[in-house]
Amino acid sequence: MKPLNASDRKNALWSFILYYAISIALVVTVVFFGMQVPFRQNDLLKTHITQFQKQRQFMETFSSKMIDAQNLLDSVNRPGVASDLIDGQIADVLTKMNSMIVSDTTIPKAIYTGIVGNFSNLKDAKGQLRNAGNNDAIINTLRQQLSDYQNKLAQANLTIATLSQGVR
Repeated sequence: MKPLNASDRKNALWSFILYYAISIALVVTVVFFGMQVPFRQNDLLKTHITQFQKQRQFMETFSSKMIDAQNLLDSVNRPGVASDLIDGQIADVLTKMNSMIVSDTTIPKAIYTGIVGNFSNLKDAKGQLRNAGNNDAIINTLRQQLSDYQNKLAQANLTIATLSQGVR
């Protein structure tokens, strides 16, 4: 006994197998891509973290150089200090800071270049202030000499007046 709807049954079986295979393939694909997205995000986050760590390391190094430059700038105009030597040290620190900015590719360069420019301007201003302070010392010395010479002139005029009265 052969069933009357054998061909319909075969078609239904093959349709079931086809839809089953498509749905299994769809589920496997979704699961596969569902697993790949977190891995890609994880890799992306790792690259962001390493980039952030490089930026942080740069900022820490740059910050220590800034503190060194600030300390040198604070001590350059103190009395009894070799200001030319400290100016050279400041210039060396600023050169190192500039080379750090040029060599690093992960940082916004405009901010750090501005900081180095401000330190350079401050160094120049301190040098001008130091030169102006030296001019004040020279002016005070010259005023003292002028006062001494005026006193000597007054004594010489008094001596001349005394001698001229004695001759008459």
